[in-house]
Amino acid sequence: MKKKILIIDDEPAYLEIIKDEFEEADKEFKVITAMDGEEARKKAKEYIPDLIILDIILPPRKGEVLDRTEGMKILDDLKGNSETKNIKIIILTVIANYISIKMKAEEMKIPFFRKPFDTKELVNTARELFKEE
Repeated sequence: MKKKILIIDDEPAYLEIIKDEFEEADKEFKVITAMDGEEARKKAKEYIPDLIILDIILPPRKGEVLDRTEGMKILDDLKGNSETKNIKIIILTVIANYISIKMKAEEMKIPFFRKPFDTKELVNTARELFKEE
């Protein structure tokens, strides 16, 4: 059975690069993409992916001010929901001052990558997470 991977990133180039790397690396991956928090939450609940690759800087929810932490809100929403709390997650960010995000990722035992990153290393990290099942 194919592993479902939801990639959440508002940069089309990163979405395509990551998607292509997973699809080329292994035919056992089914890749789903989302470009904002609203779409991400909907697809996470609809597909219940095996893994989410989550960018931290995403457009805010409608009516909210851009505060560069929509990805962290999504992370908290996913981990706080009984349907999605067990989905494996890998965090991505381009934030220069990323220490607080890295600390939270380490505290939650979530792999963390700072952009730019090695896509092959990202795929290998995903494979390692699946081995832990």
